[in-house]
Amino acid sequence: MLFARNRLWILLSVFLLCPEMGSAQDSTLVAFKLKDQFDREYTEESWGDSIIVLFGSDKEGLEYNKIWGKAVRDSLKAANKFEKIKLVGLSDLRIVPFFLKRLVYAKLPKNRKKGVLLDWQGVFPQTYHFTPGACNILIFNSANKLIHQSAVRQLAQKELRLIIEKIEMHQ
Repeated sequence: MLFARNRLWILLSVFLLCPEMGSAQDSTLVAFKLKDQFDREYTEESWGDSIIVLFGSDKEGLEYNKIWGKAVRDSLKAANKFEKIKLVGLSDLRIVPFFLKRLVYAKLPKNRKKGVLLDWQGVFPQTYHFTPGACNILIFNSANKLIHQSAVRQLAQKELRLIIEKIEMHQ
């Protein structure tokens, strides 16, 4: 009994001290087929062996996607670290009624370089348990394993540094 209690205590300590071990490390990029606003289709194989940094949110989190996407892009540019890194925007559109789809398309960026994956079924938010009203950042390494996940709002330098470190570690 003492041995079992000690073993349980050790396991709990490992998961509490190393939270990434219990969740992010074991996840793989979900199989998907999504289009962007320009009708370009993407799947889990679209970016080859690149590191994928996905910024996903619902309508309320959109402003945070923009803030964090720009901060990560600027940090990577400053460090000249854009080799084999893909920054991907994703919009959680599960709650949009079919008759408002045209309105959604009208509000999306018109610049072809700023394509946004349109997740009408909620594949990503459901699989990775997105936090509503936040920017959900997922980082997948070149083997499509989830190496980091966070839900953020206001820009925080500590979290930004952690994200950049995770990307650099897996380049």
